[in-house]
Amino acid sequence: MPNPLRRLLVVTAVLVCSAGTVHPLSLTPTRMTVNPSAPFQINNRLRNPIVWQNFGTWLMMTEDLTTGRVCYYYEYNNKSKVNLKTAQVGTWVPLGSAIKWLMFVDYVQGQNRLMAHDVDWHADHVAVSSTQPQIGCGFAGTNCYYGQYRAARVGDHYPVDIYYLSMKDGSYGPVCISDSEKSDFAHDGTLMVYRAHYGPGDDRICGRYFAGGSEFTIANTNAIHPTVCGSLVAWAEASGGGYRIMGKDFLTGDTRVIAYTKANPPCPEAGRGAIFWEDARSTRLTGLDIYGYDWAARKEFPVTTAAGNQVRLRVCDNLVTYVSGNLGYEILWGVTF
Repeated sequence: MPNPLRRLLVVTAVLVCSAGTVHPLSLTPTRMTVNPSAPFQINNRLRNPIVWQNFGTWLMMTEDLTTGRVCYYYEYNNKSKVNLKTAQVGTWVPLGSAIKWLMFVDYVQGQNRLMAHDVDWHADHVAVSSTQPQIGCGFAGTNCYYGQYRAARVGDHYPVDIYYLSMKDGSYGPVCISDSEKSDFAHDGTLMVYRAHYGPGDDRICGRYFAGGSEFTIANTNAIHPTVCGSLVAWAEASGGGYRIMGKDFLTGDTRVIAYTKANPPCPEAGRGAIFWEDARSTRLTGLDIYGYDWAARKEFPVTTAAGNQVRLRVCDNLVTYVSGNLGYEILWGVTF
């Protein structure tokens, strides 16, 4: 039977980073404006936990159990859990949920497809039929956004166009048509950012607002893992066997080299007024650590330098999450700032 609690919870779409009104950030060095809390345990005895999104204190998570990947909401103050999808083999990626649909991307019928999971009856459906591969972009309100490859090649690549799918009425259509091959999407509920390949030697970090408008260039660089929160965008650029962690306030145009790390992947994450990354400077002593950079104060600070590797960094607005420990006994940690 349908679970009314589950229906109540999924009526709100979850966001990667719940940014509020965007304000230009000061370029003048000031005192530290980011004050990270001490790390606290969110949950333990986990198997490959990944935090994908959050709204408030609810986290959308997956775990890779011996029977397959599961997806659920977890409220870390009251330790409440609401299951969204039972175990399914594979590394399918959840995008968000609304009404009663959990949207995800999986390899089905010979290609990557946008899928819809009915959380009441636990049934999967192909969301939008296509002969072309589809990739996930994000979720805003009750619309799911996805990319779809074109059949015709342009230069050295196949372009990816962005479409929306309404959870309310099932309508869908294009929202961003350009000749770039788009990948590595992230968003904060207002703006989506992604890698855009236009041709040989022409790689960029681009953005497009959910509310409308055209694709615009944030940085002309061949970078990985762009993320956004408010007006801050972070990404990583390969350099000398490691990565430069980069940040940009795209409202002011201020671009900075934040740090250098040999952590692979470096996982740069934009948060509210700060940028975070996985850092390998003390690998021989403590393993991989998590560091942050206060944008307004222009200062670096440690988030955790605990023994062992701290990995799978995610930042949602003012919450940092990461994982430590061995498979099956992993601990999910949180830090607020």
